[in-house]
Amino acid sequence: MKSNDAVLDFKGMALLIILCASWGFNQVAIKLAIESVPPILQAGIRSIGAAILVLVWMVPPILQAGIRSIGAAILVLVWMRIRRVPILAKDNTLWWGIAVGLLALIAPSKTLLYQLVVSAIVLPIASLAFGEPGIEHITLLSFISLFYQIVWIAFITYIAWFWLIRNYAVSRLASFTFLTPFFGVIAGAICLNEQITLYLVCALVLVGTGIYFVNRR
Repeated sequence: MKSNDAVLDFKGMALLIILCASWGFNQVAIKLAIESVPPILQAGIRSIGAAILVLVWMVPPILQAGIRSIGAAILVLVWMRIRRVPILAKDNTLWWGIAVGLLALIAPSKTLLYQLVVSAIVLPIASLAFGEPGIEHITLLSFISLFYQIVWIAFITYIAWFWLIRNYAVSRLASFTFLTPFFGVIAGAICLNEQITLYLVCALVLVGTGIYFVNRR
């Protein structure tokens, strides 16, 4: 892991720009699918799909951690039996310690999954509470939009973002996220024929200048 004072290298900057461009285009993808799927429900579907993908991606490490933990627990029990140590204490501290050990092995790097699971539960309920009409029909464009949101945005780019957070200073990463709305405007101009004004161009230059000063040595 890099130091918190580490300056972003080319790989980090390139990855950040790709992420910001992806998140910016995601706003257009949401708008393209609104006619078929309401926005809050879209977010719920995105979280449900991405949560499943993250869970599938995490299954092998979880199984490996579980096998290691069970093996370690068996060795401890055998050792206690040989040493004639009581296996069951009155307060069940042994089993509590084993349970905590298992959770400690499974819990790291699961932040994204926790966030997705919570939003996957909350957002569909919020969609009903706000009276969204639900899914009436799915067009090919809506399906492509949802696929992009689930697989690329909520699964791949968010995992990449957490990787960046682990390897670079968050203060240096945060400045780049200001590029996201500008990529969104550019995507809107390309895909939706929206207008790009001179003020927007000037703002983009100012944001780029600020990012340069934040990340310079």
